[in-house]
Amino acid sequence: MGAAVAALRAAFDDIHVMHVCDENCPDNCDLSDYSEAAYRHHDEHNFDVREAIHDRASALVEALEEWLGAPTDGHTESPRSGALVVPLVASREPILYQQWWDREANRAEITDTLAQLADGSEAEYTLHELMLQVFQSEHAGTTWLQVHGLAADAHVSLDIDPAYDSQGVLDGVNVVLNLDVEVANTRRHWLSVSVYVAHPRAVFRPQASETEVGLGAVIDEALALINQEIAERDDFAATARQLLPSTTRQ
Repeated sequence: MGAAVAALRAAFDDIHVMHVCDENCPDNCDLSDYSEAAYRHHDEHNFDVREAIHDRASALVEALEEWLGAPTDGHTESPRSGALVVPLVASREPILYQQWWDREANRAEITDTLAQLADGSEAEYTLHELMLQVFQSEHAGTTWLQVHGLAADAHVSLDIDPAYDSQGVLDGVNVVLNLDVEVANTRRHWLSVSVYVAHPRAVFRPQASETEVGLGAVIDEALALINQEIAERDDFAATARQLLPSTTRQ
């Protein structure tokens, strides 16, 4: 975290500048390299001081330092230590989910599939079929699957795919979150986050008697795995990746 914040501070250091003004100042003061919102005044030595940008930047850095925070218990590093982006978190919005279940979901098919999953037989294929019914069928429910921390709206889908070893033998599942984001109507960005689960029967086993509650529990467990993977990637990037010098950033 210290290196990231230091680099951010360095990027603002060259904004806090002074120059000697001539007799026509402020008319001849060149502010072309600075924001028009920069605050300017003359001190007792007739220096033109552009300091608001730097002051606001310093306040931003201090806020970031506070947000990134110290270890929560004195021993464990914050999972977002050093991150300079908003945490990316996938979740199931409960109200929209219930509306989808009441009005649009293919409840009969999903109920049958969840019953098979509760039996524990062929959980890998059953989970895959369940995700197809929820996210890729005629009654797909995507509005309640949300991702917070993106700069733009995204199309989101969740898959649980059977995994196979090098011999082609069934060996667990891959939980996959797919994001399709369009930024400023010019570029599309795709991101796929995958987590391997060796024993899906033990991880995804609905206990609730109500089908919609059992399905929600399966989805929440899958999203928890995805969110943990994203947090670990962010933590690695923030703490282990080398920072570019501020002069090379555009």
